[in-house]
Amino acid sequence: MQSQRVLVLVQSRTAASRHRFSTSAASRSSAPSSSVRRVLAQELYAPVMRDTPRDAAIASHQLMLRAGYIRQSSAGIYNLLPLALRSLNKIIRIVDEEMEAIGAHKLALANLTPASLWRQSGRWDTTGPELMKLKDRKEVEYCLSPTHEEAITDLAGSTLQSYQQLPLLLYQLDRKFRDEARPRFGLMRGREFLMKDLYTFDADLPAAKATYERVCTAYSKIFARLGLPIHKVEADTGNIGGDHSHEYHVCSEVGEDALLTCSSCGYAANQEKATGVAPPLARMFEIDASPPAWKTHLIHHYGLAVSLASTEAPQPCTTACLAAMAFKKPDNSVVTVLYRSDRKINEIKMKGCERMRHLPEGFERQTIVIDHSLKANVPTGDYTVAEDKDDCPQCKSKASLTGSRGIELGHAFLLGRKYSQPFATAYTDAHGVHHVTEMGCYGLGITRILASAVELFHDNDGIKWPQAIAPYSLCIVTVPAKNEAGEKLYDTLSSTELKGDIVLDTSDRSMGKKIKDALLLGYPWIAVLGNRYGGKEVELISRHTGKRADVLPEDLLKTILHQQH
Repeated sequence: MQSQRVLVLVQSRTAASRHRFSTSAASRSSAPSSSVRRVLAQELYAPVMRDTPRDAAIASHQLMLRAGYIRQSSAGIYNLLPLALRSLNKIIRIVDEEMEAIGAHKLALANLTPASLWRQSGRWDTTGPELMKLKDRKEVEYCLSPTHEEAITDLAGSTLQSYQQLPLLLYQLDRKFRDEARPRFGLMRGREFLMKDLYTFDADLPAAKATYERVCTAYSKIFARLGLPIHKVEADTGNIGGDHSHEYHVCSEVGEDALLTCSSCGYAANQEKATGVAPPLARMFEIDASPPAWKTHLIHHYGLAVSLASTEAPQPCTTACLAAMAFKKPDNSVVTVLYRSDRKINEIKMKGCERMRHLPEGFERQTIVIDHSLKANVPTGDYTVAEDKDDCPQCKSKASLTGSRGIELGHAFLLGRKYSQPFATAYTDAHGVHHVTEMGCYGLGITRILASAVELFHDNDGIKWPQAIAPYSLCIVTVPAKNEAGEKLYDTLSSTELKGDIVLDTSDRSMGKKIKDALLLGYPWIAVLGNRYGGKEVELISRHTGKRADVLPEDLLKTILHQQH
């Protein structure tokens, strides 16, 4: 009796399965043998979720989970499903084309980098716990590389000989690893991510600067082709190092970086790097550093004392608005910054210095520097955080800075000889003289680009992919009675520039559900062959504008290609 029940259940499931896939099977069998196999929506592996995941805090994370682009493997680590991989491959193709256009050569470096290389650069002990370290069975130490400056410089140093090999541009596109303390926002900040990093080697600094500009131009072309409104801003070099750096951001409220821009002259910088001209006070401090005992006079006159803790928050300006913060330099000497109490010290600008909790006794006998927000008859420096509505440092009083949030998608560094010097990456010039190369490195966060596109372009119905990134540009949806017409339209368009960029939905679901899924998945164009389709005009939906238009089949291609989003 039990075996009969099992047999009936299997027969029932088999019958249901035959019914479910009968439409798609018919579509496959009716396709011309010479044509490309049709991509059917009902066969895609895109596990759609109807409810918004509770642990997804931002739109891109929510929608990429709901639309079946990603699934979480563990904290900060995600599996990329087929549709996400198609979109990533489109991004990668554009990156490869623009890198090839500037003469860069693609390679693949090992993800496991020996600790010996990182020790040679000095970064093994200075990089924080985000560096994933491990040992093999022989107790040899490695790291899962978040970046490859050491590996590429070692490789280039072993092969470079002549000036005729320069400039040398090498790039890779691979998975990187970072042990984030708080991975969040899906692909925005994960522990494993896909990144393109380019490393350049030049004969001298002018050549390195020329290469820097060439790569930055290529980056602008990449983002323009992807349909992303990018902002290039001045940036701090951070742990990577170097003397010159720019970041590439898209503006978004969920961005982790604060940006300051000037609409008048185009000045733009990350707040960590930015210089702002503080609005003048009714009573400005005029520090006279002429008298021999000016430091002691200053302390007594303005009441600076050990009780002025350096951890205090900025205070509103009053008649006594001078503040001080002490830092310990690498040589253990103390430097004290004098600044306005309504400002904040920018610790990133105090490179290599460690903030002290309180002003040490006798600090006035050591080095004192003065922020430019104060008036003094001695040179001042930039030690405070620039703020929204500060005067632009280039326009001065002509325009003020505007603050916004940004998602960093790319970063360019002019490294100088920070890595080429310790790795002896040198070449011989035409006169037989050896020279150390000048380096640059340039990163693009590929998976972050994907997530940012969703963050920028979405609505209540789902994703609104830019056409250059969408897994498929066109989705054709049909009612069962129009399946044959949909297949014919698919085959016709597959002989055009849209070949391989179309998906056909001939499932037996309702038209409303088909369109709802197409909107969620973000296809830029949806061609609807409904009950009123009479063989002439097709209803074409623009995902970005939401507009619907009746278009002749022969005009579909022109409409889609000429109105790319």
